[in-house]
Amino acid sequence: MRRWPRRWWLPGAGLGLGASAALTFVAPILIEPLFGRTTPLQDPRLVADVQELARRAGVRVEKVLVSDASRRTTAVNAHVSGVGRSRRVVFWDTLLQQFSGREARVVVAHELSHVVHRDIPRGLALLAIVIGPATRATAVLAEALTRPGAGHPDGRGGALPVSVPAVFLASSLVGTLLASASGQLSRAIERRADDDALRWSRDPAAMVEFQQKIVVSNLGDPDPRGPARLMQLLLGTHPTTLDRIAAAVRFATEAGIPLPSPRPPVLGPGDGGAR
Repeated sequence: MRRWPRRWWLPGAGLGLGASAALTFVAPILIEPLFGRTTPLQDPRLVADVQELARRAGVRVEKVLVSDASRRTTAVNAHVSGVGRSRRVVFWDTLLQQFSGREARVVVAHELSHVVHRDIPRGLALLAIVIGPATRATAVLAEALTRPGAGHPDGRGGALPVSVPAVFLASSLVGTLLASASGQLSRAIERRADDDALRWSRDPAAMVEFQQKIVVSNLGDPDPRGPARLMQLLLGTHPTTLDRIAAAVRFATEAGIPLPSPRPPVLGPGDGGAR
């Protein structure tokens, strides 16, 4: 900021976009293997299911792998990475340990939707469009927060620098506004991915079961209320668990696919029986 007191936001925008692109396209190929080992999935039935889902989605998948994610986390995930002949589906072993093959199958179907709709490249393109104006807005706000004249000539041919705390505060304010807008877009994309997963898997029961389990595993709130609901509306990147379950039930009804009856809740010690 001292070298470019009035134009520091330009290299800042370039660095931000470059870092995002590198993490998106380079990390799965060069960085991801450094933190975990992948091996071919040894479940022929699940491999065949993944290949069939990929065929329905119109995506070519070369490999179906398992990552030893349990060495560093208890979180569950699966993803599709690479392009062309290097494209592969990677299950975290935690997903296969904690969830059924049917549930893992709908997770992969969801991830394939992101590939079909090129959600990641489109997200980067959108970032390329907004990051310049966003960093410029941050710079203007930071100048206003610092003091009158910041970023303008100081009488000696230079310019008064903008303070770092002001930049952090300004970026937080601008970032919150951007996060709210991007959260709404992200929720729409995730709903579409769920819809695709239901169409390709034809297994709404597995989707319901997965959502019921994952919210417990993640200690999440299936139906946020009050302040939590406001935070979900402002910053949430995914639909709520109840919204996703409702979408699966709606799909089952429209497609004429029967769902199993809800299981009774598990009673803890002291809960007793009928009251």
